[in-house]
Amino acid sequence: MRSRNHKQAVWAVYILAVCAGINAAASTIVVVRTPVDVSIAADSMATFGDGSTAGVCKIYRLGEVFLGVAGTDHDAATSFNVAGIVSTAIRNVSKPADKITSARTALTSEILTEAKNLMSGRPQEFENVRRNGVSIALVGLDGTVPFVVGQHFTVRLDSKNEIQIVPSKALHCPGLDCPQGVYELHMGEADLIQKRMDSHPRITDSVDFARELVQLEIDAHVKGVGGPIDLLRISASGPTWVRRKPACQIEVIPSSSSPKR
Repeated sequence: MRSRNHKQAVWAVYILAVCAGINAAASTIVVVRTPVDVSIAADSMATFGDGSTAGVCKIYRLGEVFLGVAGTDHDAATSFNVAGIVSTAIRNVSKPADKITSARTALTSEILTEAKNLMSGRPQEFENVRRNGVSIALVGLDGTVPFVVGQHFTVRLDSKNEIQIVPSKALHCPGLDCPQGVYELHMGEADLIQKRMDSHPRITDSVDFARELVQLEIDAHVKGVGGPIDLLRISASGPTWVRRKPACQIEVIPSSSSPKR
């Protein structure tokens, strides 16, 4: 993981580009936040445990906010589903900082349960989880201000061979993570994105830049990353889908059996 600030303009770039486990060999999700909007772009390819591939949705609507998921997700055998877990966890939670806190608490517990199940019965998929973890980004509006909050969850074994889930420091933008300049955070496979950022590009449009960065990985034929790109922009006037697969199910309803927060 690498981050740094460039004093060019008031922009924030949050990039998730991680190898996935159960439902994908790799994913690329890019979130670009500016003072006036936030855009999220995601590739569509997933590679399942049997080696088959399919187009999937990696951006979900959870009420008034949207969730991008990269990494281990969707286990049909155990019903592990990141979007469902997060949707239930943030129900009735209003502030972005509280949303990521609630999501972190729920995901830490559920990822641990999933990892234990895989370790006992599907060791190869457990190794995928250890290698890739789970990354999330929540985007939306706090009043009229666009925001992104995000976190990565690492799965590891301690000295006693017991599973531990280790959340990274959460990203908050706006906030201390978004000083004057461009903020970037890379996780996993993002070599071409990193090179693009190293050139200190001048960002003039969040939609175009988010799409450009995802397309870099697709054009390079990174294993498990492929089009089409789903692309969403959120501004004070609301969310606008710039591109979306017609069959993509994006609305996630929180579980009524879980306690309200």
